[in-house]
Amino acid sequence: MTSPFTDRRRLVGDAYAGPSKLSARQDLYRFRRSGPDFHDRLVDVVDWIDARTVLDVGCGNAIYLDRVIARLPSGASVIGLDLSAGMLAAARHPNGRVVADVQTLPVRDGAADMVLALHMLYHVPDPARAVRELRRVTRAGGTVVISTNGPRHTAELMSLGDTRVLRGTTILPLDRAEELATGVFDFVERHEFPDELVVTEAEPLVAYLQSTISLGGDPAAMAAAAERVRERVARDGSLTVTVEPGALVCR
Repeated sequence: MTSPFTDRRRLVGDAYAGPSKLSARQDLYRFRRSGPDFHDRLVDVVDWIDARTVLDVGCGNAIYLDRVIARLPSGASVIGLDLSAGMLAAARHPNGRVVADVQTLPVRDGAADMVLALHMLYHVPDPARAVRELRRVTRAGGTVVISTNGPRHTAELMSLGDTRVLRGTTILPLDRAEELATGVFDFVERHEFPDELVVTEAEPLVAYLQSTISLGGDPAAMAAAAERVRERVARDGSLTVTVEPGALVCR
C-alpha cells in the first residue's frame, strides 16, 4: 500500500495543492523557546560564497529563501522546483519555477553550485534515488544540503492524535538520511538543531493537527485530539512540543 506521505496524487491534489496546510504547520514554530529558528541556524553552517546557481528542490512556499538570498553572491540565481504547481505559485523569491519530481530532475549534470532539499525527502517514494539525483545535478565541489527530523520530533503530539500520520516526518529520520547521503557523497557533515515549542494558544495546535488530515489522518481522531489540546492548554497554560530538525551538508 502506498503511504499517504509519498502518494503523489494525494500530495499534489490535496496536501500541497496550495500553501495553506503547510503554512498552518509552519505557524507553530513561532512558539519556539530559543531565539533563531531552524533556517536562521542552518544558513550559518553553510558556505554560500560560491553558490551562484542554487536549486531549491521541493521548495514548497520557500519561506526561508530570504535568509538564503541575503548570503548569496551578487547576481546569483535561485530556481525553485516542486512537484506541485500550486506550491510553486506561492513560493517566495526564486528567479525561476519548475514543476519537477526530485527522482527525475529535468536538470543537466553538474548544473548547480548549491542544491537544497529541505524537509522534503520523507515525501519521496524512493529517497535513495532522489539523493543520487541531487548529487548528479551538483557540480564537482558543489554542495547539497538535506534536512529532515530526528525520531522524537513532535513526540508530544503523537499521544494526542493519529500517530501514524504524525510520525510521517520521521519516516526518514536524520540517521537514515545520513546513511543514504554517505553512500553517495564523499563528505557529509551533520548538524542538529533541537528545540522546544512552548505553545500557549490552542488554535495553532488544532490547525496543525487538522492540516495532517490531508496526509491520511482520520478526521474523527484529529477532532478528538483537538479537544484534548484545548483542554491541556486551558488547564496548564501551554503545551510543550519537542522539535528535532537537522541538516546534512554534503559534498
